[in-house]
Amino acid sequence: AYTDFIAPRFAVATILAALDHRRRTGEGQHIDMSQMETALQFIAPLVLDRANNGREPGRTGNRHDAAAPHGAFPCRGDDRWVTITCLNDAQWLALRRVLGDPAWMREQRFATLLGRKRHEDELEARLAEITRSWERDDLARALQEAGVPAGPVHANKDMFEDPQLVHRGHFVFYEKPKLGRHPVQRSEFRLSDAEAARNWPTPLVGEHTREVCSRMLGMRDDEIDALVAEGVLEVAEPVEAE
Repeated sequence: AYTDFIAPRFAVATILAALDHRRRTGEGQHIDMSQMETALQFIAPLVLDRANNGREPGRTGNRHDAAAPHGAFPCRGDDRWVTITCLNDAQWLALRRVLGDPAWMREQRFATLLGRKRHEDELEARLAEITRSWERDDLARALQEAGVPAGPVHANKDMFEDPQLVHRGHFVFYEKPKLGRHPVQRSEFRLSDAEAARNWPTPLVGEHTREVCSRMLGMRDDEIDALVAEGVLEVAEPVEAE
């Protein structure tokens, strides 16, 4: 799904450029965009490493070449986790202070990023032993206040109770035929003079088929019925209100 989030960024700029060209010249544009190619440049180092050195990268899980620790660690309770990242030695020192600076964390082999990367398996195992005694949100808050990048791992149900998302009014609820009341995410941005929000739920498949065919395409009812009967068009059956 990674490319699904990259391609639209290129598509928006490309469409705007084509619209600007049409505005200035009256001519349209044919846009040829490969979703794979738009995303490929973001893994250029891996592609070059394979092409020039013949190396195939393996799975790294939650780890990162430039950080240690870098992962999700268990907390008190059932399936409760917190993410912790130390990108430099200052963050590592802050992590030590929050966790009570146990003797093993003061060992020289963990003092530098390179040392922590060399002993990452042991580092993660020992760190997990400590985090298990913490409440997830308490640990995340303590680390953030100390300057350590950290955050709680939310289950889906937790997202609706997240203080920041609640404050932003991020979720709105709609009533939809056949589905009932369901949440929808609002736009992540807010406009000062316009409301960036949906005003209705997503339509059912075929909900507006007749409206589009008749009002926009000028088709007669019998023409629409014939195409529906042949399976060319799909029309959503009306749902009676309960």
